[in-house]
Amino acid sequence: MRTLRFLLFSLWLQKPWRLLLDMLWDAGMSFSGAGARLAALKAKGLSLSGFRCSRDVFVSSGAIVSLPTQGSIHIGPETFVGRQAYFDNHARIEIGEGCLIGGFVRFLTATHDVETFELACRPVRVGPFCWIGANVTILPGVTIGKGCIIGAGSVVTRDIPDWSIAYGVPCQPRRERPRPIRQRTATGREVMLHD
Repeated sequence: MRTLRFLLFSLWLQKPWRLLLDMLWDAGMSFSGAGARLAALKAKGLSLSGFRCSRDVFVSSGAIVSLPTQGSIHIGPETFVGRQAYFDNHARIEIGEGCLIGGFVRFLTATHDVETFELACRPVRVGPFCWIGANVTILPGVTIGKGCIIGAGSVVTRDIPDWSIAYGVPCQPRRERPRPIRQRTATGREVMLHD
């Protein structure tokens, strides 16, 4: 009987509530009026999951945090994080101001030493005003410089210099973004980026 009750609860009760919550959270995309208040409330609630969010941060539904008690995920102001982003926060994860992070991006901070199989943890840093495409995997110890664009589906295995357009498996810088750059943040504010 207990198993049947669990299955019914899981299949019939949880799913509709999860969809409703997802719709409510994602309604915060407007960053005006009630939507802005809802996004701010969600950002405060995310602090229980290990996030430290600055002002005007929007984290879409389904963000997964591997170690919620670490408190080592820092997200800068006016940043958007897409659906189902995965944060493996064995070490610090820093995302700068005005970043746009696509859906299903994975931030990995832990790996194993190939000789001893011991856990090796290294931080991940994403500079300000970066655009990370969907399904990108960022491996431990990587720093992505200011103003970079990382193409969808890339696997970032090493540092990417400032102002680079990079993509591929493994991800490599292909060219530099010409400056000045006119770009919008998650709140719609337009910024002019220089060196």
